[in-house]
Amino acid sequence: MTEEKNTLYSKVKRTELGNSEIEFEIHIPTEKLDAFRTKALNKLRKDANVPGFRPGKVPDNILIEKIGEAGLLQEAAELAIQEAYPAVIIEHELQTIGRPEITVTKLAPGNPLEFKAKTAIVPEVTLPDYKKIAKNEMAVKEDVVIDEKELEDVLKDIRRVRTRAQKELAPDAEVKDEDLLPLTNEFVAGLGNFKTVDDFKKQVRENMIKEKEIRNREKKRVVLSEELIKETKMDIPALLIESELQKMSAQFQDDVMRMGVEYDEYLKKIDKTEEQLREEWRETAQKRAALQLIVNKISLEENLLPDKDEVQKQVDHLKEHYKDADPHNIQIYVETMMTNDLVFEFLESQGKK
Repeated sequence: MTEEKNTLYSKVKRTELGNSEIEFEIHIPTEKLDAFRTKALNKLRKDANVPGFRPGKVPDNILIEKIGEAGLLQEAAELAIQEAYPAVIIEHELQTIGRPEITVTKLAPGNPLEFKAKTAIVPEVTLPDYKKIAKNEMAVKEDVVIDEKELEDVLKDIRRVRTRAQKELAPDAEVKDEDLLPLTNEFVAGLGNFKTVDDFKKQVRENMIKEKEIRNREKKRVVLSEELIKETKMDIPALLIESELQKMSAQFQDDVMRMGVEYDEYLKKIDKTEEQLREEWRETAQKRAALQLIVNKISLEENLLPDKDEVQKQVDHLKEHYKDADPHNIQIYVETMMTNDLVFEFLESQGKK
C-alpha cells in the first residue's frame, strides 16, 4: 500500500493490469465516511415521500426508519466514492476514458469503506497518414441525380398520406393509385407556401437531392472509418469496449420499449439472451471504441476543438428536454459529437485539395 496525502482517503494501492487498464484499491476511514452520512440524509430527504411531511422536511429519525441504516450507509458510500475516485485520478495525473468499474469490497456500520476502481486510460494510438487516406476516399465525386421515377414515387407517397388523412382511413389501409387525390395547385397550396405544382416538385426534388447527398456522405464516412481503423495501431482497453456495449444495449432496449414491447418479452420472442446479443454486438462495439480513440487523437493533432459557447448552447438545449439526465454525461455527449463532426469535416476537406 502507498500512502496518499488526501483529506478524504487514507490509502491507495495502484495495480497496472496491462492493455491500458489500471485498478485502484481505495480506503476511506470510518470518520470520513461518517461525514457523508449527513450529505446522504439531505439528498434522500429531497425525494422522500412520507405522509404527514412536506417534501424536504422529513425529520432524520423518520427518514432513517423509512430507508433503513443499510440504505443510508449505501447512499453515503456512493457519495464518498463519487468524490474519492476523481480525486485519485487527479493525484495520479491520469487521462481516463470510459466509465470506471467500481466494486465495493468492505462496507459495514462503524467500519472504513474500501472499494476497487478499475479504469481505462487513453492508450497509445499510432495513426496512419490519415490525410492521405481521407484524400483517397473523399476524392471520388458522385453526381447526385433524381430521376423522374424517383420523384414520381415520392409524390405518390405524399398524395397517399394526404388521401388517407382526408378520407380518414387507417394508416395501413390500402389506397390504390387511381383513388389518390390529384396533384393540383390547390393540393400543393395545402402543404405549404407553394403557388404551383412545379414549385412543389422543385422543392421536393431539392429535398431528395439533399437527403441523397447526406446518405452518400455517411457511406463515405463509414468506408473512411473502416480504413482508419484497419491502418491504426493501438490496444483497445476492454473497459472501453464494455462501455460501448452498455450504450448499445441501452439504446436497443429503448428502441424496443418505444415499440410498446417489454424487453424481456422481446428477448423471448427472438429466443436470445442479453449475453448473446452483446456477443453479437462485440465486434461493432470494438470498432466504435477504436474509431472514437482515432477521432480523439486526430482532434488533438489538428487542434480541432468545438467552440465553448456552441457547446454550452447545445448542453442547455438538451438539459431542457432531458431534465433527469446527468449534466456531466450531457456535457461529454455534446463535446464528443461536436468534436467528431469537426474531425470528419476536416477529413472530408482533404478530398478537395
